[in-house]
Amino acid sequence: MCQKLLVEPKECKYLWELQREQSVLEHIFEERMASVSQLYQQCLELFDVLGMDHISIELEPNDALELEIILKNLQVEKEYRIQQRERFEEQLKLMPLEFQEPTNTDLSLQSLKALESLVLRKQQEYHTKTQQLQTVIAEIKNFWSDLDISLEQQIELDADLRHLPLYLEMAEELRKTWTVKMRSKIDDLSNQLKQLLDKLSMDYSFFELDELYSPLVIPKLEQEIKRLQTILLKSKSILDVHQQRQDLLLKMQNFEKTASDPKRLFRPSFQLLEEEKFRKTCYPTLLKLESQLFQLLDKYQQDMGEHFCLGSHDFKLLLEQEIKSRFVNESVFLFSEKKTPRSKM
Repeated sequence: MCQKLLVEPKECKYLWELQREQSVLEHIFEERMASVSQLYQQCLELFDVLGMDHISIELEPNDALELEIILKNLQVEKEYRIQQRERFEEQLKLMPLEFQEPTNTDLSLQSLKALESLVLRKQQEYHTKTQQLQTVIAEIKNFWSDLDISLEQQIELDADLRHLPLYLEMAEELRKTWTVKMRSKIDDLSNQLKQLLDKLSMDYSFFELDELYSPLVIPKLEQEIKRLQTILLKSKSILDVHQQRQDLLLKMQNFEKTASDPKRLFRPSFQLLEEEKFRKTCYPTLLKLESQLFQLLDKYQQDMGEHFCLGSHDFKLLLEQEIKSRFVNESVFLFSEKKTPRSKM
């Protein structure tokens, strides 16, 4: 062969060694490409399992390290998502059977978020139903007590959610009888509370109840009345001075309107003297009343541990804003449109 190719035997040996090296390199290349292809295929399978978009690359022998890193990250992500799913499923299993629903084994983020939402929704439903059960049991027992139902006529009330529909029906029947007997008492307590709310310029949000005529409402009404009576007692001096200030401000406003009328000069001299006296004394009086108010408000906050409010507003803050926005001195009385609310004493 060497003779045919006119190649020296030494050169022929060298050529043969090159061919062998080439064969070895080709074998190594094929092994690496097979390994890279296998890694890539494993990555694709995990992308499918995790519901993620595939990566599209042109495979090279040196891609093995990069693909190993990607594969490891995907395996860690898969394990994490499996733990998440198992945790959500365990939370579902902790609830009664009627709150459980079958789940799938999908590990996509969308499915896990849907499973998490399902768990939160079911937990909320369970919490709401449990509270409803506790409330209706307490309500039934109060009905029995107020209506003097004998122990022989009472039944055992198990805290079992399966009995909730029955308990709700029982409570409704008892409420009808109880309302006839107790309506006047609740109406009387409601009127007392409304009078207190009016005096403190508060809204009627307390009465935003699912059921006003319930034995559970009576202690709430009594407790709120007691609380507001304490506030009213503690705030009486504040409201008194506030009323004096409001009355004075109204006189000052009316005086300013009258003072701008040229016809006032034709009034009797004694009336003009009275007006002048009022002009000189009203502003110092106003400052004195406001100083008293701030002292009383600070004492109230110290005693009660909270700001004094008229309605839902911090009265001290409203007062500071009103004073800041007005222009009043011994000669001129100009007021902002914003005023502190009037108490209803």
